[in-house]
Amino acid sequence: MGWVRLEDDFYDNAKFADAGPLGMSLWIVGLAWSNRNLSDGYIPESVARRLVDWKGTHWRAWEGELVGGCEEPEDLDVAEHLVKIGLWELHPEKPGYVIHDYHEYQPTAATVKAAREKNAERMREWREARKNKGDAA
Repeated sequence: MGWVRLEDDFYDNAKFADAGPLGMSLWIVGLAWSNRNLSDGYIPESVARRLVDWKGTHWRAWEGELVGGCEEPEDLDVAEHLVKIGLWELHPEKPGYVIHDYHEYQPTAATVKAAREKNAERMREWREARKNKGDAA
């Protein structure tokens, strides 16, 4: 099981006030997805469409003010809003998004893979030592 780093005052950033509750939820779920999939902050458009099920969700807080209408957001409306306010960026080469400043707070995929390999090697050595100790008895 992995984890995502969030400063305990992340919501004090003015961008999150602009994000509203739907934007904040998509941003957090996007962080978790990216971390679990070791995508280095990249979220393909096809994934962004399904990260949060907006069906039955009506947004009232949009662009920092309450608005009427209570319409359901379309698949990428919230993702596009995250780009507009600077929490996500459009990927320059492929369809999708990049979480702004992802590597400032989250480990890179290479770092995670190296740590996993180091841990796996340590466990192999421990098991081998334990096995050899049992054979010697």
